Parts: sequence; structure tokens; C-alpha cells
Amino acid sequence: MTIGHEFVGTIAALGSNVHDFAIGDVVSGEGHIVCGRCRNCLAGRRHLCKDTKGVGVNRPGAFAEYICIPVTNVWHADPSIPMEILGRAIPPGTIAGSLKKSLQTEFNLRPDIPVVAVGGDQQAAAVGLGVVTPGLMCVNTGTGSFILAHSERPAFDAKQRVVCTASAVAGKWLIEAGIYTSGS
Repeated sequence: MTIGHEFVGTIAALGSNVHDFAIGDVVSGEGHIVCGRCRNCLAGRRHLCKDTKGVGVNRPGAFAEYICIPVTNVWHADPSIPMEILGRAIPPGTIAGSLKKSLQTEFNLRPDIPVVAVGGDQQAAAVGLGVVTPGLMCVNTGTGSFILAHSERPAFDAKQRVVCTASAVAGKWLIEAGIYTSGS
């Protein structure tokens, strides 16, 4: 599975029924692909769809060369924001920059602290909570409750009860099991 659920990119191709976008438009999108037919979707509660599929979770993600999502999940990026400032996909573990002087001063931080890309939100939670070696685990809450653990080897579940992705820690794997609670 190719990971990546938060993205900005340019449209390379359009479906025949797409009218509000053009090839070359800079866009982003919602990564939760819903069925559009269940009770919750029909009632306007798409965030509670029982058949949600996640970009980069159970369908190819933004680190793939191309992704395809429904037009209802796409929006134009603000044209006043330069492309180099919009979110860019970089591999986990990459040093993405350094702290701004204002943040160093405000939080009394050393100037040599790098800003490191650690993957998705649960990847960041695991690293931030110190779950960086096998045998450690944590529970993180926010848009849901997630149990996070590191492993020396991948653990793939055909029933998709847990998600396993390459960790931000080189050579390790992050295993997560979650219950989404946002909107409930």
C-alpha cells in the first residue's frame, strides 16, 4: 500500500463528468472516500459513513505517482499561496527545515533543532510520545482513539483491523488500531 493522506498536487486527468476543474489546476482534497449511499451519507453525515475508505490507508495514497479521488472530495488550493509553500510530500525521517527565530525565542528553544517529517498524524504522535522501539505502545486520542506500537517487521492484517505502515524511525514499522470518533 502506498501511504500519504494529506496532499497538494496538480490535476493530470479528469473524468468525463467533471466541469469545475481543469488539467493543471492546483488542488487538495479530503482523503476519506465515502460510499454516498448509506444512511449517514444520505443524511449529510458523510464523516460517519460505515464504508469509508482512506487515501493512503486502504487505497493508494499521495506518495503514488497519481491518485484518483471523487470530484466531491477535491477543492482548489488558494492561488495566492506559492506552490513551494503548500504542503509537499517528503519521506518520513527527512529534515524539512529549521525552527523560525520567533519560535526559538517564544519557546526558549535551541536554534539547531531540526524540523523533521515523521509521516502522518499517528506517526507524529508515536514519535512525540516516545514510542520508537519495539515493545513500547501508547494510546493517542483526538479524532479517534489509536493504539500505536512499533515492530521490527511488518504485520499485515487481511481484515484491515490494524494498519501497518513504514515508521518514521528507519527500519521499523508502526502498527495502529483505531476507532474514529470525530463527529460522534
